[in-house]
Amino acid sequence: REVIARSLASDHQERILSVPGRWKTADGRLDIDGLREAFLRFWREHAESFVHKESYHEVAVHLVTMGWLQAVINGGALVAREYAAGSKRMDILISWPVADAAGKVDLYGTRFERHLFELKVWYPKKGDPLAEGLTQLDLYLQRVTCESASLLVFDRRPEAEAREWGDRVAVLDERPVVRGLGVWVFRG
Repeated sequence: REVIARSLASDHQERILSVPGRWKTADGRLDIDGLREAFLRFWREHAESFVHKESYHEVAVHLVTMGWLQAVINGGALVAREYAAGSKRMDILISWPVADAAGKVDLYGTRFERHLFELKVWYPKKGDPLAEGLTQLDLYLQRVTCESASLLVFDRRPEAEAREWGDRVAVLDERPVVRGLGVWVFRG
């Protein structure tokens, strides 16, 4: 399942310029806020062309998001995808290695900070998937300890598609709390 998802997203990943090591904070942790802000800028400025060129329209936003995440953190972390064919969902878990007391990072060790991304698509004639996405995050966070959780809701309804691309992108000011984490909610 990993090979198929990576293969489908690889075209997007190769077309995205990235700066290796850019997402580290001074203490070596993942700059998740900077990563999210960069995603917002990318999505607002460039994602439209990526999404419209994608031949797999049903999963275009997923593939572009996966390709972007893989490209920007390539080599610095592990990106795990839980691809559930036919269920219109895809979870992404970034595992960022944490240095030990001596400042060394062991990619094969067990010390990772984890950041969860749940992707939902709002399809025509369907209800807003926000509540469903928060429920899925809750179930996932019961099993995996994460430092942050993000819910990305991509609006593919005709009324959303009619608006200008940049006007469709927003982040909720108030973060819903799931299992003690303030969830970063993106709508695009």
